[in-house]
Amino acid sequence: MLKRRRQELSLSQAEIAQKTGISARTVQRIENGESDMTLSQYRRFIHALNMTDMDVSVAMLKYQPVTAGDIAAAASTLSQRERNAVMNLIFDLAGISRP
Repeated sequence: MLKRRRQELSLSQAEIAQKTGISARTVQRIENGESDMTLSQYRRFIHALNMTDMDVSVAMLKYQPVTAGDIAAAASTLSQRERNAVMNLIFDLAGISRP
């Protein structure tokens, strides 16, 4: 998905490497699935590609179903107020009264 975005922006691997401070060889390995990226590398990639975590999440939904574990993991990064807001939105979209 990040590779596709890089290509949409007409950036070469060398250019994204320069923008992220990650070696071109590491960029190549990440894009080819030969290496996992660290959280730090991920953050540098999405910043260089002018993306947000939400952009990545939405793009991933097109290719992978979301599990309850995914939702729980995402919710764990939110404050209680933010979790309540998300739950209210979900209940509203589903047309369910909140318990």
